[in-house]
Amino acid sequence: MKYLLRLSILIFAGLVIAHSSFALVSPSTAEAAKSEAANASPFAGMTMNEFMALTPKTYKEITGKKMSFAEKLSLKMMQHKLKKAAKNNAQPESFAAPAGIDTSDFNIGGFVLGLLLAPIGVLIAYLIGDDNVIKWAWFGFAAWLVIFLLIWIL
Repeated sequence: MKYLLRLSILIFAGLVIAHSSFALVSPSTAEAAKSEAANASPFAGMTMNEFMALTPKTYKEITGKKMSFAEKLSLKMMQHKLKKAAKNNAQPESFAAPAGIDTSDFNIGGFVLGLLLAPIGVLIAYLIGDDNVIKWAWFGFAAWLVIFLLIWIL
């Protein structure tokens, strides 16, 4: 009986894994054209001053899409970086508008390290040595600190 149960579980697991291999994928040229139009940058032809004055509300007016929280943070970080670069560089005309708001640098592992293990997680991130993991471990630690302070105050 035990052997039969193991065999049925194994067969079921094999079917679940193999199920996705039976899917048929056929490319569509209409969807490809639509995705190329969607990838067109709303920042093309934008000057540095216009980009620095950009807010989430004006972004929504330009693109018709509401920015997520991560995109808003990324926009503010990009504006801060450009502001610092403009202070160091005397040529603000050499500004190249970014292709889009980049949220791809988010590292869930680093954030969870900082959130769950607090300062120990940040130390582990430094042992890993990846700048992206270290950055998001600090963000996770900051979130842990805010939660801890809210619990302590209440």
